[in-house]
Amino acid sequence: MSEWTFKNLNLSQVTQESVGVPEGDHVCKIVNAEVKKSGTKATIHVRFQAPNGSKFYSFCKVHDTDTSEKSRRGTEIGQKRLKSILTHGGHPNPDNPGDIKTLLGLEVGVRLAYPKDEDGNRLTWERDGKRGLQQAQPLEKGA
Repeated sequence: MSEWTFKNLNLSQVTQESVGVPEGDHVCKIVNAEVKKSGTKATIHVRFQAPNGSKFYSFCKVHDTDTSEKSRRGTEIGQKRLKSILTHGGHPNPDNPGDIKTLLGLEVGVRLAYPKDEDGNRLTWERDGKRGLQQAQPLEKGA
């Protein structure tokens, strides 16, 4: 009998497990939050865990030195999204959250929706010759 190697793994008879979080409303817990800076902007990356254990991200742009209308609007949307997460998650001070670690453990109702075209079909992405379905996007309740 030959030694097992990943190269010889054959999954052709195995069905794919349903992964991810289905569309709809879920109460999710924040399991990670961090500030990421890039160029002129700062974005909060919030990682949620759904009741089924799956994890997904939400991004909130909270600062940008670019004063163009587009950048200003993006920052306003991100700040509103973060304020909604803090408020509905029960943060003790949603107006001035202080340390990013204070987001950990907050639970918030999240509505997930897949980006769709005008015919209701899920949108796909393509990069470097690879295609895939768009991931579910969190739309925080009350945002």
